[in-house]
Amino acid sequence: MKGGFISVITITALVYLGSIYSENISKESLEFVQILKTVQNEIFFKTLSGLETDASGNLFAMDNRMHTVFKLDKEGHLLKKFGQHGQGPGDLMYPIHSSISQNKFLVCDNNGVSIFDLEGKFLNRFRVFTQFNSISVLDESVFILHPDVENLITMYDLNGKRISQFGEKYKIPYSLYQKFPYQGTISWMFHQGKLLSGPGAVFFISYLFGDIFKFDLKGKLLNKLELLDVKYLRERKKDFFDVGWDNGAKVGIEPRYFIDAKYLDGRIFLLHPGDKDESDIFLVLDDKNLKIKKIYEVPKMAEKEKTNRFELFGVISVGNAYHFFISFQSELSGDILIRHYKSTNIKEVI
Repeated sequence: MKGGFISVITITALVYLGSIYSENISKESLEFVQILKTVQNEIFFKTLSGLETDASGNLFAMDNRMHTVFKLDKEGHLLKKFGQHGQGPGDLMYPIHSSISQNKFLVCDNNGVSIFDLEGKFLNRFRVFTQFNSISVLDESVFILHPDVENLITMYDLNGKRISQFGEKYKIPYSLYQKFPYQGTISWMFHQGKLLSGPGAVFFISYLFGDIFKFDLKGKLLNKLELLDVKYLRERKKDFFDVGWDNGAKVGIEPRYFIDAKYLDGRIFLLHPGDKDESDIFLVLDDKNLKIKKIYEVPKMAEKEKTNRFELFGVISVGNAYHFFISFQSELSGDILIRHYKSTNIKEVI
């Protein structure tokens, strides 16, 4: 590991992660592999609203404006595409959230929740008549974060039957938001985040406040990680919960502390966006105790490759390395592309 990298990651971690860095966490700069050959294969994404990976290393890239899911190999070659604009079986309308399991790919869109197998065969759809912020599938259970219901997480079966609701939401001080121009979006704003699921557990990652909640499948809160030693997050919580819109607080969904999250083999991967002069960072957490096991830095792009922030990611493990696939929009061409990075030995993370 080069000495210069240590100083960069130390500064970045101290600014964004507070005293977490002092826990002697291992750090590593990811190696750039390639930009996937999607453009050469004449796949021109209009936008990406979902990026998932399966156990075979394939990517599922979901385009919100093309109403289509593209299944790619890890080189970017098109294997299959499914979905089209419409309301019939297998059709999609502005898909916005996705989740993948061993044998199913789920999509939330204006039609509800559509379920496909990993070859794109349509299996089922159930309607959801309320807003959703995130979805996660685990075996035969579907977990959805509805911002306008009482509990944080609603659990359904694959036919759309509601099984349970659990999890306490943030206590929103509505008296501080009486002048907020979009009253119907206040809870949606406070609960921006991602649901993940693994064996026996469901996780909620708050994009705004950096909190991570772990529940068992019966809804019991097992653990919670709050990054209260991060000055930026303390100030953001004060703005949202103590000052509020009516008193001039700068509230909104940007900038997000985390911009995407994934679960893989007992580890939670969180993508934290760097500032203008800092690189993006992946935090890797143990799913049992929510301890940070590793920090990966994403190398900055060359000046000629400047990007508009548009980042989703997928992660797979191949041999002794993690492979990360990160979406971005090129400022030069305007194309939405996917970059491939890899780590070195992952034994110390396992």
